[in-house]
Formats: sequence, C-alpha cells, structure tokens
Amino acid sequence: MTVTRARLILAVLAAAVLAVGVVAVLGIRAALSTPTYTVTADFPEAPGVYVGNHVDVLGIPVGTVTAVTPRPTYVSVVMQVDSDVKLPANAIAALMAPDIVNDRYIQLVPVYRHGATMADNAVIPMRRTALPQSVDQTISLLDQLIQALGPTGANKNGVFSQFVHDVAQTVGNNGPSFHTTVLALGKALAALSNDGPTITSLLDNAGAFTGEAAANDQEFQSFANDLASASALIASNTSDIGTTLSSLKQVLSQVTSYVNGNVGSIGTVLTNVNSFTAHVLAQQQQLSQAFAYGGLALQNLNNAIVPGPNGSTSLRIRYDPSLDTKSFVQQICGNELTRILELGAQQAKSSELNLACAASAALAQTDTPPNANQGPDLSISALLGAEP
Repeated sequence: MTVTRARLILAVLAAAVLAVGVVAVLGIRAALSTPTYTVTADFPEAPGVYVGNHVDVLGIPVGTVTAVTPRPTYVSVVMQVDSDVKLPANAIAALMAPDIVNDRYIQLVPVYRHGATMADNAVIPMRRTALPQSVDQTISLLDQLIQALGPTGANKNGVFSQFVHDVAQTVGNNGPSFHTTVLALGKALAALSNDGPTITSLLDNAGAFTGEAAANDQEFQSFANDLASASALIASNTSDIGTTLSSLKQVLSQVTSYVNGNVGSIGTVLTNVNSFTAHVLAQQQQLSQAFAYGGLALQNLNNAIVPGPNGSTSLRIRYDPSLDTKSFVQQICGNELTRILELGAQQAKSSELNLACAASAALAQTDTPPNANQGPDLSISALLGAEP
C-alpha cells in the first residue's frame, strides 16, 4: 500500500467521523429545543428592535424575535413563541423600552384566560400594536412647553411671571385655610362614602320621581296651565279682591265690637239656650210620643169635622155604646172582677187606664149627637156572651 493511498483512506474516515458528529450534535439540539409556533406583528415602525430580542408575557420571556422586515408602510416583526404558551386570539403586541440603555422587547397582552387561542402563523395587525413614547419625543415636547412659557412666548411681557408671583402670594398667606379646607373636604367625602347606601336610595328615589314626572308630563303641564290661568285671573281682579278684603275687615271689626260690647247679654242668651236645651232633652220620651201620634190625632180630628148645609160644619164624635153608659164606668172602675183587670192593666200602663176612665167619665156627661155612629156593642156583658 502506497503512502498516497493510505492518506486518502484516513481522509475519508475523518470525513465520515465528522459527518456523524455533526448529525449527532444537531439531533441533540433538536431534542433539547422547545417546540414553538410563529406569530407576526405589524408595527408602524420598530426602532431598536433586532433579531434575538425576547418576547414576554407578564414580564417573563416566552419567545424570541426571529426576523425584522421593513415594508412600504410598516415593519413586520416575526416571533417564535413557545408552544406551551397560549395567547388570546385578539392579543396586542407592544414594543417596550424599560430603560434608555436596555434592549427593547415585545410584550404580548393580555394573558390568556379563556376563549379562542392564537394559531400558528397568526398576524397581529397595526391596529393591535403599540409603540412607546421615545425619549426624543418627550424632550421635544418639554422644549416646546418651555418655549411657549418662556420670554419669547406667554412670558414675553412678564405676564406669566407676575401670575406665578400672585399665586404664590395668595397661596402662601392662606396655607392654613387651604389645609383646613382640604381636611374638611376629605371628611365630607368620607361621610358620603359611609352613607353610600343612603345616597344611592336618595338617587333612586329622585330617579323614580323624575320617571313619574316624565310619565305624567301632560298632567303636570295641565296643572301648570291651570295655575297660570288662576294667577292671571287673580292678578286681573286685584282691585276687586282688595275691596272685598277691606269690606270683610270692616265687617269683622264691627262683629268684634258688638261681641265686646254685649258680652253679658250674649252670656245670658247662651245660658237660657242651655237651659232650654236641657228641658227639651228631659222631655225626649214625651216629644217622641207627640211626634209619633200627633199626625194620627190631627187626621182623626179632620175626619170628625162634618160639613153641614149652608156651609155650616159640625163635629162628629164617634164612640162605642160601652163608653156611653154609666155602667161602663162602674164596671171598669168599680166592679171587683174588672178591678182585677184594671190592676193587670195598671201593671202594664196605668196612666193609659186612668186616662180611659177619665175620658169615659167625661163622655158619660155628654149627649149623643143624632148622626153619630153608635158602633158595635163592646160592653163586658156583650163580650162575655151574656143576655142583654
């Protein structure tokens, strides 16, 4: 075997060993690497963003920027996110700059809680991306503010300086008052906070009242119109109302003078009225009987008047034969049997029996009118069925 051939064999063996080593290393790296999925975010601009910047969720790195590609109107940033990290389908990509000298990174928000997830190769459009305010922009805005308030701007004639001076003088002399006001306002707000339910109820009631008023707008409008009409009517008759009130004042003055001048007489009249009222109250039973039987008595008296010839009249007295004899009085008022009946009647209404006896005695002394109706025989003997 020549030397050249031996060298060739060694070179082939070395190349084979190297190839096996490379394949082994790549296999080990592939086995140790975490699976990812791709998310692309379109930013209006991407200052300070480079390949290798990390991607965070809640401040924890979950991926890496793998490509930054400028487009005509935006910048496309491609990110690889760990496959075990879920993102909401409507996630927002924000370019963060925590410090001036630190690298920037992409923050994905919000954290996933529920719902659809962002798929592989998803694109976050510019309406869902955000850029931080740069330091240059902040310094530029401050510079513009200083120039606007400086000697070439609002303070050109010293107006702004005088305003600051006046405010300092006013506030400086009233420091304790401002302090007391702030404390009182804090206590008031605390009291309102403690009475939150009461204030809520008050606002609810006010809302209910407002709703009721709105629901009855026509009724309120009608009431307002009627009130306006009444006010106009009163205003147009002011003189008449004044005259009436003046006359009423005079009448009341005269009545007052009369009462003051006749106190004794009025007292006597009231005393007499009181006495009369007491007597009337004491005779309620008699008045009740008079009102109950008075009409019937007057009707009977009217029926007893008999018209006669030539416009004359006569009184027709109707009574029973038993009342037309002296024996009736003797039987009712003197007989022993009837006396027992009398006692029974007296037990019930003694005054009426005495009145009947008196009436019978009086009628026994009168003559019977020629045209009087004698009526049925109601004597004791007739009632008992005795022979006449």
